[in-house]
Amino acid sequence: VDEPMDERAVAERDALESDRAALALERDRLLVERDRLAAITGQLLARDALRAELLTLVREALAARGLEVEIDVENGILRLPESLLFATNEAELSEAGRAAIGVLAEVLMRYLPCYAALAGADGCPSGVHDVLETVLIEGHTDDRPIRSGPYPDNWALSAARSRSTYRAMIAAEPRLDALRNGGGAALLGVSGYEARRPVADGATDEARRVNRRIDVRFLGRGPDATALADLLETLETSLVPR
Repeated sequence: VDEPMDERAVAERDALESDRAALALERDRLLVERDRLAAITGQLLARDALRAELLTLVREALAARGLEVEIDVENGILRLPESLLFATNEAELSEAGRAAIGVLAEVLMRYLPCYAALAGADGCPSGVHDVLETVLIEGHTDDRPIRSGPYPDNWALSAARSRSTYRAMIAAEPRLDALRNGGGAALLGVSGYEARRPVADGATDEARRVNRRIDVRFLGRGPDATALADLLETLETSLVPR
């Protein structure tokens, strides 16, 4: 009578050990995936910190040259007001605006090579390389329709202002045009947003004044796309009931 009970106990023990081994393997696999996810998250946080450092360096260097600018560290933006650059409804830079963009171009050329995909650029801090995906020169207007002038609407004006700023920047420092990101694409680009991205709410003259601007937006590189896709696939698989 006792022998069948012993065989059953042995079978149950073996099953428990098998389950324990399977759980240990699953735990180890999840730990590996956790570490991979932590590495990607750490990479993103490190790049955000480096971008914030870059914005601060640029602002301080511009201030030392007598050019005070506003920065939005969280969103990676350096902001230039319309009053510094353009006359109302115009896209050609004023004399003072062209001088300001010339100073900005010189400062950017001092720092951007370190944050682009130029490994070992002279004078770069340790570990700073391939941080940025793109630097966009963005034109922004207020919400009032254009009644006269060479531009039919604010879309055309915002786009023309971003192009004008970009061209002046490259004219002042041609080497900026050669900078590339880690994918080999040009680092600098332009965009026009009309009044679709205001930074001040309301229909007051002051809000509209603040919204008429050029933003220089520094966008960080994301994690390796292949590694991220593999990780997401693994995580999705682990959530499927077994």
